[in-house]
Formats: sequence, C-alpha cells, structure tokens
Amino acid sequence: RVKWAAGTEELLNVAVTRARAALHVVGDLAACQRAGGCLGEFARTVVALAEERLGPDGAVLHTDAVHDAEPVYESPAEAEVARLLGELGLWFRPQYQVGRQRIDFLVVTPYGRRYAVEVDGRQHRTSAAVRADAARDEHLRRKGFEVLRLPARDVFARGEAVRAVLARLV
Repeated sequence: RVKWAAGTEELLNVAVTRARAALHVVGDLAACQRAGGCLGEFARTVVALAEERLGPDGAVLHTDAVHDAEPVYESPAEAEVARLLGELGLWFRPQYQVGRQRIDFLVVTPYGRRYAVEVDGRQHRTSAAVRADAARDEHLRRKGFEVLRLPARDVFARGEAVRAVLARLV
C-alpha cells in the first residue's frame, strides 16, 4: 500500500531535497499514480519527464540540459561521448561544476555511483598537465567521484573500445 506516502508530503520532500546528483525511485508507477496526493503528482511528473527525455528508440536524449537549445561541448570528442552515453541510457550532465572545477561529464549510474568523465585532448599529454590532472583527480575522488579519463583521440579511433568502457558503468 502506498496511501501512507501519498498523504505525507514531508517524506517525499525529504527524499527529493536530500538527493544530490540523482534520485533513484523504485516502486509501482501505476500504484503511485492511483494513490493520488503528492505521490500521484510526483508520478505524473516522472512520466512527463521520461516522455520528454526519451527518443523514439527509447534512448536517453540528454540530461537536465534537455531544455538548452544547444548542449555545450568543448570538442567533437565530447559531443561523441555524449552521444555514446545517451545510447547507453546513462544519466549524465555535461560541463558539471564541482566547486571551482568543471568536469566534462558527470555520469550517475543506476546504482548511484558518480563518475567524473574527462575527455582529454593533446594538451593533457605534457608532464605538467599529467601532474595537474593527477592532483585534480585526487581532489575529485575525495569529493566522492570515480574518475574516468578518455583520450580524445581514442573516442574516434577506437570508438568501440570507448563504448565498451562506458558500457561497464551501467
């Protein structure tokens, strides 16, 4: 029975406001819709968002940036990674701010694991850049992210291998 949750707006409010990068809800959608109250309204909102974000083939079109006229990618390799993430049905947000740093992609797995996915161009190959990236990665790990670095050259030259790496995030 879901009546107790339908009439208790505070429970839903606490769950939603405490969620950080993603909120995973498990339940019977039809039962929630029938329950009415705040739970029924929440269920209707979830359905509307899903319809808005899924393409005709069921693939995720994008993330919260769906409303943006043009998603912001800093390179063709980033745009390709976004396409792959969408094909795989992963929840992601491009150009995600973490404190004073911005990561190329925040990816949240169905189990709530948070990844900072970085698409590294040739500027990341110098010894100074490698040291800076290592310090940045450590900072992100302390913030609770797992870091995945993808060489931009591999995104196109070894696309299937990159897709396989991303598929393991699911």
